[in-house]
Amino acid sequence: MSKQTEQAIRDMLDSAEEQGRCLYCNDHATLAALRRRCQAGQIVEPHPRCFADSATWNALDTQAQHLFLARAIVRQRPDLVFNRQTAAVIWGLSVTRSSLASIHASAQGTHHGSQGLLALHHDAGHLEQTTHIGLPVTTLSRTVFDCACHLPFGEGLAVADAALRVGATTKDEMRSYAAGRSGARNIRRARLVIEHANGLAANGGESVARATMLELGFEEPTLQLMIVDPMTKERRYVDFAWCRDDGTYVFGELDGKEKYLNPTMTGGRRAVDVLADERRRESRLTLAGAPICRFSYQEVLDRHYFERLLSQFDVPRGQPIKV
Repeated sequence: MSKQTEQAIRDMLDSAEEQGRCLYCNDHATLAALRRRCQAGQIVEPHPRCFADSATWNALDTQAQHLFLARAIVRQRPDLVFNRQTAAVIWGLSVTRSSLASIHASAQGTHHGSQGLLALHHDAGHLEQTTHIGLPVTTLSRTVFDCACHLPFGEGLAVADAALRVGATTKDEMRSYAAGRSGARNIRRARLVIEHANGLAANGGESVARATMLELGFEEPTLQLMIVDPMTKERRYVDFAWCRDDGTYVFGELDGKEKYLNPTMTGGRRAVDVLADERRRESRLTLAGAPICRFSYQEVLDRHYFERLLSQFDVPRGQPIKV
């Protein structure tokens, strides 16, 4: 490859990166050159004709990668309107990693189908579209509703929780929108999501954990229950709390690597210092006289294990919800 071609490719990749997108290429000769660099491991092609520098791509989290692809794909298909979980990402809402295997979109006259990572959805009615961060997307109300209808209960709950958490909508607005679409497919699931949505959920993992609790037949927990540290008088909060019939409490805490490794959550502190603070916090919470049930996201996904774990801690039972 000539130095001139090398520099031209670098300039195109850098320009695309500055715009927060993958490089979309439709030129045969340039495509061949880009794919030779893919074989060398220097760049990646996550979707046909969409490229990014390998180091840049690998440094992005899943949602940022999703946005990079959406911005590139719409250059190829300007008729698209992004919907479902891709629209949720565009609106800045929490979406579970497992929900982001495809880019979701619709266009007038299209039918269901897949083209690489692009999943097309037929929409017989009005697309209810707008523009957000420069991308054609379904309105926020439509986005939350579609996710509640079409995603598994926990994943739809994560989106609805996030919409409430950031103040993008209210539960009454969600209910009102759903009431106007009473004939929609999976409307019962959407109504369940809306009724259980809670903006106090700190992240999508907590939303999925709460949904799993409900599906397994445990009582809906109180979120972010405040406990006053008797030593320092600081306010501390627990992820989940249940009050048993005898008036005693049991606390639930979702563990995740992010709180120890993500710089935005560690405040620049070393993981060992964050872990020490977490253990100190837990020791103070035990002064409230409640056992603390800790679990990871992977343990939540192992439903048989998760049910046994919560049962061992005598978490109160209710009626399992049927999605």
